[in-house]
Amino acid sequence: MKTTMEGQLLWEPSQMQKESSRMVHYMQWLNQHHGFCFADYESLYNWSVDSIEDFWSSIWEYFEIESSAPYTSVLEG
Repeated sequence: MKTTMEGQLLWEPSQMQKESSRMVHYMQWLNQHHGFCFADYESLYNWSVDSIEDFWSSIWEYFEIESSAPYTSVLEG
């Protein structure tokens, strides 16, 4: 039985898997449609918590969410 050490990386996707991921597609879409350029997941994550309204608005748009009425704000306060 093989043991793993705490903090040991157990798996990493191939470059092809990374490039074809929905996350990378979303990051490319953000660049093309809104001019946001993120070098990696960490920078995207930081933007998502620093600019919550912009992030969730972009998710709404990216996934083409349909509703009976458009939202007026992401957060109420």
